[in-house]
Amino acid sequence: MSGATALSAAYLLHYNAHRDTSFIVDFFTLDAGLITVYARGGRSGKNRPLYQPFRPLYVSWTGDRELKTLTGIEASGNPIDFNDTAMACAYYFNELLLRLLPKFVAQPELFGHYLVALDALTQGGGETTEERLRELEPALRLFELQVLDAIGVAPDFAYCANDASTPLSSHRYRFYPSLGRAAELFDGQPEFDPHGIHRQGLIRNDAGVEVSGSSLLALAARDVSHIDHSGDIKRIMRPLLRIQLGDRPLKSRRYFESLLRG
Repeated sequence: MSGATALSAAYLLHYNAHRDTSFIVDFFTLDAGLITVYARGGRSGKNRPLYQPFRPLYVSWTGDRELKTLTGIEASGNPIDFNDTAMACAYYFNELLLRLLPKFVAQPELFGHYLVALDALTQGGGETTEERLRELEPALRLFELQVLDAIGVAPDFAYCANDASTPLSSHRYRFYPSLGRAAELFDGQPEFDPHGIHRQGLIRNDAGVEVSGSSLLALAARDVSHIDHSGDIKRIMRPLLRIQLGDRPLKSRRYFESLLRG
């Protein structure tokens, strides 16, 4: 994307100070997806209070290179007021976007999901960090899925490797994150032969996680709200995200850990 742009709805994801008065800023924008801009004088001008996460903004930029130059920034609403637990979750959302989205690819549907996800984080009312995290887990899992959908790597959870049929809610399966496929479990039969070949033709390149068919169907429907599925869904999503994120740890995880240590 090149040339000058009109104002676009945006959220600030991350920034670094640059020289004496400027910022290098990552924005998630409605019209261009993830962008990085040089905000000349942003640290010293009247718009300094606008450079904060979780505040709806309008921004514009110009430039032909990957690092754009910010030409305008305006508030389009007030910052969201999060408690500490919700703030940790919101920073986690931002880090997923920064780590997984390609630059300059518009993601209007995901932009809308991001707004809904931030609003969902304001709903938890638990008294302890653990209670609040349990309340917010559905919002976390759903947004993780929506990010994987946006970058085109979400598995088809409704496809069972045994015979290409839909999983049955009453049956047990082993889901293989590196393959994005599940295979039904059968009592009394080894899953793999001595050469690491699954009886259904899968090659053993990850240990897989045992889950219920009903959890796979819930993921296929993007319905992560039922408490009975929460454990299975978390066990599936962790390795799926790890495949995309690689070995570099998430900074937001340290925020979660500090809250749990209290």
